[in-house]
Amino acid sequence: MRLSVSMVCCTRGIFKLGRRVTASCSPDRLTWIPITPRTPTGEPCVLQPGVVLLQDVFAVKVKRRRAAGQQSGGAVLGVALFCCRRMGRRLEEDTLHLHNASAEHTQTWYNTLKELLAGFSSRPRYLKVFINPSSHKKEAVHIYREHVAPLFKMADIRIDIT
Repeated sequence: MRLSVSMVCCTRGIFKLGRRVTASCSPDRLTWIPITPRTPTGEPCVLQPGVVLLQDVFAVKVKRRRAAGQQSGGAVLGVALFCCRRMGRRLEEDTLHLHNASAEHTQTWYNTLKELLAGFSSRPRYLKVFINPSSHKKEAVHIYREHVAPLFKMADIRIDIT
């Protein structure tokens, strides 16, 4: 019996995603299932099993707790996945927070997810962006810098603005 690449599990772990879940990551998706399906009172769990396709994820970051003014380091809180989801005809930015205080576990997941995202051949590394400075009440450059440029920076995409 031959397993397809999409069915092979890369990484498994326990995270807090509202409630404790067991998460598994394959080359094309991240899935999670609640560990305790019922509350102590016997009511059904609010959190349902979920899936995020890795093609929709554009950035992965390690979440840390830092003191005021601290630039680097800090206690590890988990992994944050920045993804887009379709809302009608629009794409909206969404963040999935996988909480786990283990620095080693978090780093393993971070490295695995970064490798998987780098493996997508359709993901651009460099873009040339054309901005019409007189469009949208002459606010196009401001809108680009405020809304679009931070997304490119998170996704590690180099840009050339014209």
